[in-house]
Amino acid sequence: MREDLYQLFIDTVKNACEKYIATKDTSVFFDKITDPSKVFEINKTIFTKTYDIDSANYQGYLTNDIKCNVIAQILVTEQESKSSDNIMIDFSILCSYVDEKVIYESVRISFSKKINALVIDETMNYSVYKKALKYMNDVVMEFDVTHNVLIYDKQEYFDFFHHEADYSIMDEWFWNLCTNYLHKDDVEKLDMFREIDILKRIKNHDYVFMTHVRVKRDNDYIWTKIIFVFIPTDDKKYVERVFILIQDYSSAMAERMTNLMYARIDSLTQTWNRRYSEELIANRIKNNGNGLFCIFDVDDFRNINETFGHITGDQLLKQISYIVCESITEDDVFGRLGSDEFVLYLKGEYNECINRFNSIMLKLKFNYYENEQKIKIECSAGLAKIQGRRSSFNELYESADAALHEAKRLGKGNYKISLASLIDEDDE
Repeated sequence: MREDLYQLFIDTVKNACEKYIATKDTSVFFDKITDPSKVFEINKTIFTKTYDIDSANYQGYLTNDIKCNVIAQILVTEQESKSSDNIMIDFSILCSYVDEKVIYESVRISFSKKINALVIDETMNYSVYKKALKYMNDVVMEFDVTHNVLIYDKQEYFDFFHHEADYSIMDEWFWNLCTNYLHKDDVEKLDMFREIDILKRIKNHDYVFMTHVRVKRDNDYIWTKIIFVFIPTDDKKYVERVFILIQDYSSAMAERMTNLMYARIDSLTQTWNRRYSEELIANRIKNNGNGLFCIFDVDDFRNINETFGHITGDQLLKQISYIVCESITEDDVFGRLGSDEFVLYLKGEYNECINRFNSIMLKLKFNYYENEQKIKIECSAGLAKIQGRRSSFNELYESADAALHEAKRLGKGNYKISLASLIDEDDE
């Protein structure tokens, strides 16, 4: 039954596509589509003459027992023309089987110029490359941007992640992964699908992005290596295809985590990570007593990310980390807590530490330029005075965090000192 329905979808679409090529009229789809506004034609201006079908390829992707996304690639040749520049017409038609008949939920048609001699070779090479990717990775997913369809082997996906997956578009898979399966501490590592970030990657010829994240499998998390490969259009203005390559990285990560330095470093800023910063500060308090505890973040950082992209946000965090690292001593501690939040411990007497912190805050006010656009960078901070050895990291963090919220209410580029932390122990 499933095979018969698949063939019915293919045959129905084939008939409609051939009629469309002959007539150039989208009304050939109207008898099967519920809403004619869901028929889209992209770049039709090059499809103006009379054409014969040179070659055609139809492929369907069943999303469930009654729904199929059919992709057709049809190469057409202008009648009575000696030109080698033909047109490739791409159809993406989402079909459903309702009341014993095929209906269309959406129809997307796009046109591109194609050199006839290259079509067969490209198709053959593409097939070979896909086989190679499957041998090199546990899961291979392919997002066809032009047709807005996600292509992958569902059984392969289930064997790896141990849960059923029935996704037809990229957004559906990506947000389900981030919401239900990705470890909460790793979510920001995949914040790289903003349109502005992708356009920057194309402009900078930065087509490959790799990260390591923890993904839930059964009742535990496994480390995975995920590689995103962005394939640009011929004019390098947009992305036409994205490959998502997934590997089980648990064994390799376990080996890397035995390296203490690797386990202590924040991968983006190369400062201490949250866990090791907490450990270092706790030891400093135990051994030294007095000092200044600070947490700070970047004002309007979310807006910067949304306006200029995640890549720009990452660059700013690196620059801020460099500024602070250049301003502290070996007795101090500086680390990234997560996102745009940092922790800083300054060793010494209170007045000396306040003066040093003021100097750092001035350096953290600067202008960042991107494509002649100026981004004004400022940070807000909350401080807690460390006196004696009774303070714990969590107590200091709570005091400084409350002070940070007070500073935010005052406006950008401010800091507040926790009043509770200024009470001398002898007065308690």
